[in-house]
Amino acid sequence: MLIKKGQDTMIYVGIDVASKKHDCFIMRNTGEVFSKKSAKARISSIDKILHHKSNITASKLIEIAKSSIGQSEDYLAFELKHTIDMIRFYQSQIEIYNKQIEHELMQTEYGSIITSISGVGVITGAMIISEIGDINNFNNTHQLLAFAGLDPSVYESGNFSSSNNKPSKRGSKYLRWAIHQVSSSIWKWDKTFKAYYDKKIQEGRHHYVTIGHIDKKLIRVIFSLLKNKVLFIPQN
Repeated sequence: MLIKKGQDTMIYVGIDVASKKHDCFIMRNTGEVFSKKSAKARISSIDKILHHKSNITASKLIEIAKSSIGQSEDYLAFELKHTIDMIRFYQSQIEIYNKQIEHELMQTEYGSIITSISGVGVITGAMIISEIGDINNFNNTHQLLAFAGLDPSVYESGNFSSSNNKPSKRGSKYLRWAIHQVSSSIWKWDKTFKAYYDKKIQEGRHHYVTIGHIDKKLIRVIFSLLKNKVLFIPQN
């Protein structure tokens, strides 16, 4: 069981409830074990090992161990180390890609603008800009809303035409997803969006319906910012 991961070390604790034994070892990121202790599984001894190294208590640890299945084999330790190495490799690759995405985003004229919006990080910002492309391809906010699939769907039959509040979802699902991710949190941090959220709630709108309205408001804000090439000024 992985109890604590630090910048350079990780702490593992294994408990054999049947024989009331436990093992605790501290492993460097290189895989080298430089501290190991075995003892009777008394709560006091486990607490000493975990002291200042983990938020989990010894009592909680033992309860978790009672519902787990453990084995003690060298090949399992090798497999664990291999798995940890693979996780670290993928994490390092993700960091490399994220840095490249940030570099590419900031090379565009819209990079600093989109990331100035509260709740828009590099990855989300890159998704939004890569989907929108050149903002000059859109003449108004209605076109951008339609491109994101956030325009209201319309049903027509003969002389009958009916509109409803459901989004058409005909446009870019990636842009729509990114916008919705930002909308789900921006109202918590920005006073303008918070006031808009509260207004819709007071009107009797459901939370998720209100987030849908924030989606559209955010699209209008993004359109204005990109068109005028100005930064978003958060109202905290």
